[in-house]
Amino acid sequence: MIFLTTEQLEGQGISPKTINTASQIQCSNKLLNRGPEFTPEQRQAAINFVRKCLRDDIFCLIQENQSSLVVWTESQDISLIPETRNFSEIK
Repeated sequence: MIFLTTEQLEGQGISPKTINTASQIQCSNKLLNRGPEFTPEQRQAAINFVRKCLRDDIFCLIQENQSSLVVWTESQDISLIPETRNFSEIK
């Protein structure tokens, strides 16, 4: 399960405005759709949602900031190539 901060997504070349308003982003060679948003108090619900996605073979990540947790799920329609950076390279 991957938790990324807004700053880490910015490091992937995604502008803060895009992160906060877009319905889709491209990150680490994946096209991700904005999913549900949870409050920090709903952290466990966000984790449970992501676990269900992963069981269904849907890649996803959680964008974490002070006021919310946003789940981004991989678009099943489009494969982006070539790969440019891996999530393991994010610091």
